[in-house]
Amino acid sequence: MLSHDLAEGCFARAAYAADIVLYDGEPSALLPWQKRRHRWLRGDMQLLPFLFPPLNSGIDAVSRRKILFNIRAAFGGISFAAAFLLAAVLGLRPLFLLAVTTFFIDLLLEAAFLLLRLPFRKSALRPLVLLAGRRLYELAVLPYSALRDADAVCRALYRMIFSHRNMLQWQTAADAERSRPQNTREYFKALFPCAAFGTIVLAAAVSAAIAAARQIHNGETAGMAAAGLATAVLWLCAPLIAEKKDKKPDSYRFTAAERGRLTEIFADTWQYFEQNCTEKTSWLPPDNFQEEPYRGAAMLTSPTNIGMGLMAVVSAHDMHLLDERGMFARLERMVNSIEKLEKWHGHPFNWYNLRDLSLLRPRFISTVDSGNLFACLITTACALAECAGQAEKTSAEFAEELKKLAARCTAIAKGNGF
Repeated sequence: MLSHDLAEGCFARAAYAADIVLYDGEPSALLPWQKRRHRWLRGDMQLLPFLFPPLNSGIDAVSRRKILFNIRAAFGGISFAAAFLLAAVLGLRPLFLLAVTTFFIDLLLEAAFLLLRLPFRKSALRPLVLLAGRRLYELAVLPYSALRDADAVCRALYRMIFSHRNMLQWQTAADAERSRPQNTREYFKALFPCAAFGTIVLAAAVSAAIAAARQIHNGETAGMAAAGLATAVLWLCAPLIAEKKDKKPDSYRFTAAERGRLTEIFADTWQYFEQNCTEKTSWLPPDNFQEEPYRGAAMLTSPTNIGMGLMAVVSAHDMHLLDERGMFARLERMVNSIEKLEKWHGHPFNWYNLRDLSLLRPRFISTVDSGNLFACLITTACALAECAGQAEKTSAEFAEELKKLAARCTAIAKGNGF
C-alpha cells in the first residue's frame, strides 16, 4: 500500500485537533513536485479497491467519501487540459468560458470579496496578485501536469489489474531534487507536452483568425482566435516560465530589524529549555508544557526531545545567549544524564521518567528517535570541538575539558551498532 496514511485513518480513526499546525517540506522545483504528486496519485488510485467489497468492510461512508475525493482530484488537471484544448481547436466558446471560469473561480471570488470591502488598503491586493500569478503558472504548465496525472492513473490501474509489480515504487525527495533540469534545453525537453499543445492551439487560432478576417463567421470567431492565441503563447512559453520560477533566489540578507525580531523569537524559544531543563528534570527537556488547563511540564522525555535540548544549548551559544562555560556546564549535565539512561545495545528506549530516569512502559525502541539523538550528539561533539580549538588560545585546561565532553558525545552516538 503506497498511500497508507489515509487507509490507516479510515480504519483506526483520528481525533480532530483544531489547534495544531502541520508543516511539510515542499519541493523547490516543478519536476520534483510533479514526481511527488505522481506518487501521491498512484497511491490514491491503489485505494480504489477499498470502495468495494470485501475491503470496504469496516469503512464508513465518510471514509469512503474521503478516498473517492482523493481519487477524483487526479482527474481535475486532465479535465481542464481536455476542455481548453477542445474549446480552442473546435472553437467552442461556451466550453472555453466554462473552463476559464472554473479554473480561476477562487481568484474571481477573492476579487469579488475584495471589492465588497471597499475602501481597502493596497496591501490587501498582494494576496490577490500572488494567487493570480499562481493560477497563471498552473495554466502554463497544465498540459505537462495533466499528462503526468494521466500517466499516474493509468500506471496505477495497470499495476493493480495486470502486472501487480512496482506498486510500492517511489523516489526519495533528495533524488527527485537532483533530477531537476539544469538548463533551458532540458526544460523544453521535459515540458514537451506544453509545446505540443501550444502548437496545436496556435494552428487552430491562426485558422480561426484567417476565417474571421474573411468574414466567414461572426465576431465570436475572432474572440476565440484571440483567446486561443493567448493560450498557445502561454503554453509555448511554459518551459521558460518554469525555468524562471525554479531559479534559486540569490542569498538573502536580513535587515537589522529582521535580525532583531528573529533574535527575540529565538530568545523566547530558548526560555523553554532554560526554564524547564533543571535539576528537577535531570537536566533533560520535558516532552511538553501544558498551559490550559495548566499542568506544567510533563515529566517524561524521549530521545528526540533530548536531542533538541542539546541543539538548543548549542544554538543558544551561537546566538550569544550563553558563553562557552555556560554551554559546557549545561551540556555536561545533560550528557551525565544521557549516560545514566537504560539502553538496549546502545539504543535508548523511547520514553523515560524525568524524575528518576526510569523507563516508562511499554518499553520499545524507535530507531527514528535514536537516529535523531545520535545525529544531535554528533553535532554537539563538533560544536564542542570547535569551541575547544578557540579555547586553546586562552585556557588549555578548559579546552581539554571541552574535548573530553565531545569524546563522550561521540562515544554515545557510536555505541549503538548502527
